[in-house]
Amino acid sequence: MASASFNVYLGTIPDYSATVEGVQLTGVREGSPAEKAGLRGGDIIVRFGSKAVKNIYDYTFALRDARAGVAVPITVRRGSETRVLRVIPAHRPG
Repeated sequence: MASASFNVYLGTIPDYSATVEGVQLTGVREGSPAEKAGLRGGDIIVRFGSKAVKNIYDYTFALRDARAGVAVPITVRRGSETRVLRVIPAHRPG
């Protein structure tokens, strides 16, 4: 899927080799909406807004529907804890 289809930016860096249910992050870009929301490497995104995230495809589709400036709750598993963080997507740079 071409990146031009996305109009928002979070700054998450997915770990495409992880074999977990959800989307595990290797990290987040410095100064990004993801970093400001408290997301960090090792987090596993399991819900984005009202959508369950079981794999990178679910995450991609949920991200495509997000709107810049509109806060979205993201549920992550961090170790043995589940946390809900609030991220405000930004307009895609460039």
